[in-house]
Amino acid sequence: MRRAARSSAKRRDAKAAEGARAAVLDAAEAVVNRRGIGALTLDAVAAQAGLSKSGLLHHYRSKDALIGAMVRRRVEEWRAQYTAAIDRQPPGPGRVPRAFLSMCLSSAERWTRPQQSGCRVLVAALVHSPAAIAPLREVQDDLSDRLAHDGLPLGVGETVLLAVDGLWFDWLLGIAEPSAAKLARVRAVLEGLIESAGARAGRARGARGGQRQRGVHA
Repeated sequence: MRRAARSSAKRRDAKAAEGARAAVLDAAEAVVNRRGIGALTLDAVAAQAGLSKSGLLHHYRSKDALIGAMVRRRVEEWRAQYTAAIDRQPPGPGRVPRAFLSMCLSSAERWTRPQQSGCRVLVAALVHSPAAIAPLREVQDDLSDRLAHDGLPLGVGETVLLAVDGLWFDWLLGIAEPSAAKLARVRAVLEGLIESAGARAGRARGARGGQRQRGVHA
């Protein structure tokens, strides 16, 4: 019984610590959104979070550690979103780019101001602390590996993801809003690219299979 009680207490403590760290990251993002990355100091974050500076330092020992955690949280949220979107797609060639089109271009309502603010915090944090880019590189490596095994000719999936990135940066920088009509036009073109590339790849696989079969019977 005592062992079970200690185990339960440890789980509660771990959950409380996780919640406290998340609250600190929320406070840090609020500071950046309101006042810019230059105003991100440990004192400012502690005040925003309602903590003493020593209380904040219990969770993040330095400003660099705090920025690194901000970046990793946003990146891991993004990884979870695209992984879930890929899992929802039926198996077959083009699964990865189809997932991104469904996730990002299905509706303009998905492009929300809170999402935009969070993305701006991420970019500001990376500009301030370039060393924090490692999680983004990990995600890029993951996506590159997924695309390499996605069944489409090389370059097709990358083209789709780069097009989505371009729309995202236009929106993030305030250059252009992603209207429903614009998203629909771009999605239709990219879906056509995936369809035609998948059909070509299928014909090529069929031709290779026929050649192997003829070789067996020769």
